[in-house]
Amino acid sequence: MSAVKRGEKALKSMVLAGVKVTKNAVAKQANFSHTNFRYPEFADLKDDIEAAAAKQKLDKQNSDIKVLKQKVTNLEVNLKTANKANKELHGKDNKSEIQQLMTKLVECYRLNDQLKDENNDLKNQLYHKMGAEEEQLKVDKGTGEVISGIFHK
Repeated sequence: MSAVKRGEKALKSMVLAGVKVTKNAVAKQANFSHTNFRYPEFADLKDDIEAAAAKQKLDKQNSDIKVLKQKVTNLEVNLKTANKANKELHGKDNKSEIQQLMTKLVECYRLNDQLKDENNDLKNQLYHKMGAEEEQLKVDKGTGEVISGIFHK
């Protein structure tokens, strides 16, 4: 059997098996040197190999495109699900919860101010009972800064 016939047989078996087709691979399977492809009698075999390699490349690209399209579809579904969950998390319930927390925070500040005032009143009563002058504190209500006062050690 001639090298060209062995090459054609090897090419057909490689295409059927799904093996990557190259000139070197066909030459190796057909048991001849890849340098034979420069001779005119191997021109048709060389063209057939190049056509089979191009077809394999195109088939691989098409299968890759299908896989990528499927992945994109899955990611779109996941994105829609995530967006839906995000909308549910940031719905009206969270706004009312934030409003409740703000109300509690304002109440805590109000109670803190009330306790400070009571503490100052009790200090003044104690100083008054001990015969000291009443402690007078002048506080800037905007900043909370003590402007003047009578302080005892």
